[in-house]
Amino acid sequence: TTLFRSRMMVNISKPDPKKFIWDPFCGLGTVLMQSELLGIPAIGSDVSAQAVGFTEENLRWLQQKALVPQLQSETFIYDIKYPRLPEEFKEIEIGSVVTEPFLGKMRSRPFESLKEAIHEWEREVKPLIKSLLQASYHVLPDDGLLAFVKPVYSYIDNRKVKWYNPRVEFDAKKWQQLIPSDGTYIWNNAEGTILKELGLLKKHK
Repeated sequence: TTLFRSRMMVNISKPDPKKFIWDPFCGLGTVLMQSELLGIPAIGSDVSAQAVGFTEENLRWLQQKALVPQLQSETFIYDIKYPRLPEEFKEIEIGSVVTEPFLGKMRSRPFESLKEAIHEWEREVKPLIKSLLQASYHVLPDDGLLAFVKPVYSYIDNRKVKWYNPRVEFDAKKWQQLIPSDGTYIWNNAEGTILKELGLLKKHK
């Protein structure tokens, strides 16, 4: 489930309780909710004002249900493709980045071809992952961890369903890959048309 995945990602990011977790694609706020339940301050941002509103509503629900004594999280609207980091980061210290970026449009069936799946990755998701790595590198401390999810797309080839697992390109001088992109850590969903693979990178000193 989404909540289980968020808790797992927060845990593997080895959060420092004295520093903030940043989720730059906060969506419904599941990463921030799990951080709150673990007593770790978090900051959530999203290009969508509606998504930020959903996050704030879900955080208030935690407090209303007395699941957390006091909210530590902050939220704001921010487009990660914008090269300049938000002013909010001048007053806080980020310890880790945990997020699930936009993985492409929802689909009820596989792509008609490998070419279509590659096009979806190159056009919709790859630029966001690139921006995520750039922003995370600027805010993380040395040895800080970035835990994220990327898509694995299904497509039809000779009437059979096959899978396209795109590779995340990163600068090996800046990042160390801690989890190989070999299909070991993949979550399925009900439809099974787009799977989610866990990625974990550590910032080099």
